[in-house]
Amino acid sequence: AAEWVFDHADDLGADPRHIAVGGDSAGGYMALAASLRLPGRFACQLLLYPLLHVDDDVWAETLFKDARVVGRLAVQYIRAQLATAAKGVPSLQGCANGGTPPTFIVTGGALDPVRPDSVTYAAALKAAGVPCVFRDYAAQPHSFLNLTHLSEPACTALADTAALVGAALTRPAQ
Repeated sequence: AAEWVFDHADDLGADPRHIAVGGDSAGGYMALAASLRLPGRFACQLLLYPLLHVDDDVWAETLFKDARVVGRLAVQYIRAQLATAAKGVPSLQGCANGGTPPTFIVTGGALDPVRPDSVTYAAALKAAGVPCVFRDYAAQPHSFLNLTHLSEPACTALADTAALVGAALTRPAQ
């Protein structure tokens, strides 16, 4: 899909130098995988509480930390949907490199089971010299941005995140 967007940017009225990729949770995994597959193409990426791996051993080791019990159940469901393909689903945890686009990462707090991996990934991006803005909304659960109709903090976080990405996409292309 990302390749198609780049191939048809003119038809869509889009400047290919100002295209971002993003996703939340498992969609964050897919967005990051797309940016790794198309290095140097995206202006930035937005990873909202991203799932970075489906390695059951890692989830099992940290089962009682950081709401990992709930996260492990979700990962087991994802693995079941992928069936045998899950063994071939690579971890994206260690994929930070200088070719990664500027990145915005948003997480919840103690009730966000992917938060520990996101913290580690943000640090790896910064160590690789990749511009990375990490926003941690400590009192919020995983997927909290889907609750803007119920939660003022979710509305604020969404507006702040949109402003950051909007500013990145309106900068002159390099």
